[in-house]
Amino acid sequence: MGGRRDPRHPQPKGSIEEMSSRKVDTTSAQDLVSARFARDSVTWLAYLGLAAYNFSLYALGPALTYLHGELRISYTLTSLHSTLCAVGMVVAGLTFDRVVARFGRQRTFWVSALTMSVGILLFLMGRTVVMTLIGAGVLGTGGAFLQAGTYVILADRHGRWRDRALVEANLGASITAVFVPVLLGLLAATAVGWRPGMLPPVAVLSAFFIVLGRTSMPAPEAVGRHSAGRFPAGFWQRCLLIGLVVGVEFCIVFFGASLLRVDVGLSAAAATSLMSLFYVGELLGRLAGARLTRRPGRAPQLIGVGLTVAMGGFLVLWLARPVPLVAVALLVTGAGVANLGPLGMALSLGSAGGRTDVATARTQMSIGLSIGLSPFVLGVLADRVGVHSAFSVEIALIVIAAFVLLVILTHERDAVVDSPVSLGHNA
Repeated sequence: MGGRRDPRHPQPKGSIEEMSSRKVDTTSAQDLVSARFARDSVTWLAYLGLAAYNFSLYALGPALTYLHGELRISYTLTSLHSTLCAVGMVVAGLTFDRVVARFGRQRTFWVSALTMSVGILLFLMGRTVVMTLIGAGVLGTGGAFLQAGTYVILADRHGRWRDRALVEANLGASITAVFVPVLLGLLAATAVGWRPGMLPPVAVLSAFFIVLGRTSMPAPEAVGRHSAGRFPAGFWQRCLLIGLVVGVEFCIVFFGASLLRVDVGLSAAAATSLMSLFYVGELLGRLAGARLTRRPGRAPQLIGVGLTVAMGGFLVLWLARPVPLVAVALLVTGAGVANLGPLGMALSLGSAGGRTDVATARTQMSIGLSIGLSPFVLGVLADRVGVHSAFSVEIALIVIAAFVLLVILTHERDAVVDSPVSLGHNA
């Protein structure tokens, strides 16, 4: 009965996400989840797709710094590019699951890659703010569908190892992001200009379509859509958390170079190049995260550590003026921010009960709203009170994210204590 334990059937341990993922994993029709973490061609293709999207997204920040000067537009209008890019993410969040159900994951993946490439080209060819805004919107829409596609592929392919898969995927994205500011900064100092620096994703995706275009991807039916209806409150708490931590990252991505120009007195090219240290910090943080996530179930604790490191690094970045100290602060802040997004995504998908497509779509909507609103609010404030004071938004986002994480951990602990497994163990 309730308190008796059968020694032949030991009680499971771990978080609610771990127990839920085990349940989903055992019902997988295609045996997508193995006892050991393994990378196959689908995994590498997903890594590539996310790296291409992140390359474009991270390039947009430095590119907006140059456009701000070239087109002589306000900070508000500059930040509107990131807002329109994020609108595409909201569109993906509202429609991704229905698009995949209609056309399948493989077709959705490659059409998304094509759409993102078209957006990049429109953005680069634009010589008026209207054209660059349209390009940013198309880029954001295609890229958001591509990102969502990579997340569901990795989550379904690797099951309870999704933490590690998502961190590794973003590790690859960090490797590309490290070179983006340097590449654009170097090209900006030449007669060629910064624009060709945004073309590598177009070329790479085209090449890989030729090589891996027919690679099959796990179908949504393979992971058991066994639960319908509304998501539990815990899922929406995790969606809010990922929205907040993504806002923390992209306020720096889109306006970090502007902060360096105003506070430290650097030129646009120098500020853009120095921002590469933020991405080096993210790379180092994700290298560490790839090791720390080799044992599943650590996501909440690692997010807490990341928020603490990010707050410390950003306070130094915000208040310091000497370039060496600012450089160190960028490294530390990048390391703290590095795994917040992928681990937040892993938490959200882990609480979705196997409904990966729908959960990814809703989480993508949270990410899109955050990328659209957080830098936009910062840009509006920058026009009114200056870039330095406007970055108080960053502190507010970190504090609120820490509070939401505390709520999640409290509810998870209470759920474990009150669960039948726990009651049977304690009886």
